[in-house]
Amino acid sequence: MTGILSMMPAALGLPIDEILGQIAVEDEVRAALCQHAGLLGSILALLERFDGDDASGCDELLGQLPGHLDRQTLNTCLSVALRWLNGNGG
Repeated sequence: MTGILSMMPAALGLPIDEILGQIAVEDEVRAALCQHAGLLGSILALLERFDGDDASGCDELLGQLPGHLDRQTLNTCLSVALRWLNGNGG
């Protein structure tokens, strides 16, 4: 849900605060979207850096997340998620 909501400002042309003012979301999701706070916020920031081809930023955030992931594992996870999203299995 956090990822989908993070795309709404681009889709609707509205600031995230305005969008969130009109719908009910958990405080954790709101903090992630507005301040990149908490685990969800860190994951969101990681994906933004990944999308921006910021390898050093990805490495920095990966080092802060639980699980000791690396960019190759992140790439694999995102590929599996995209295949699932496109209906091609995992």
